[in-house]
Amino acid sequence: MARNRRNRQTAWLGWLLMGLGVLVLGGTAVFWLATRLPDRIAIAQLPTPNPAPTTAVLAEVPPTTNFVLVTPEIVATLPVIATPELRELPSEASMAEAPTSMRQLTDGQPQRLVIPKLGVDAPVRDVGLSAIYDPTQGSDLFYQWQVPANYAAGWHHNSAPLGRAGNTVLNGHQNVYGEVFRDLEDLAVGDGLILYDEDGRSHLYQITNREILPERGQSEAVRLENARWIAPTMDERVTIVTCWPYTDNSHRLVIVAKPVRTMSN
Repeated sequence: MARNRRNRQTAWLGWLLMGLGVLVLGGTAVFWLATRLPDRIAIAQLPTPNPAPTTAVLAEVPPTTNFVLVTPEIVATLPVIATPELRELPSEASMAEAPTSMRQLTDGQPQRLVIPKLGVDAPVRDVGLSAIYDPTQGSDLFYQWQVPANYAAGWHHNSAPLGRAGNTVLNGHQNVYGEVFRDLEDLAVGDGLILYDEDGRSHLYQITNREILPERGQSEAVRLENARWIAPTMDERVTIVTCWPYTDNSHRLVIVAKPVRTMSN
């Protein structure tokens, strides 16, 4: 009987130990699941990371951000420079109309020319220079005096006014556009001419020189020598220039006159 009681106690103790073992194993399993399984699940759900780029990536500007590039306005005050219009001049036989100068009248500016021997009584117009490209001279740009395209003489606007020391230079056509100087070659030393200024004062001159100079086809040195006749002078004089002969324009006819006296109408 005592043995049966001992066997029952031993069996009960075995079941107790087995129960405790099951509890320990169950607790261990629960602890493991609570601590390890979430990490494994999270790792299983994460995508495989891409390799980190080796170059820097600039942050994208949010679309709501507007940048306005403000550049300072540069305002330069430059002097107004009058640029002359460049226009090609035709040959002597088809000279274009010389535009009337917009400059104000100069005191002593010639307005009328009278040559009694030739029957010339013509207005005098203010003329200037025109720039021209000469293909025969390469790329050189030179200037040529305009000539009135009607019955009129042209006064070189930078030449001397009447009644003052200096060279008063006039030009005009002799075989086209009114032929104001058609008979200029008939003048001789000692003949007279009269010029009138803007106030109607008359100035009498007597011819002292008559020159016929070759021009067409001449060297630059020769043409520069010819041009000295229209250069400024220290003495008071009038110089008239036209082409020659009437059937050609190969030469220049130059008339120089010196003052005799000043007359009043």
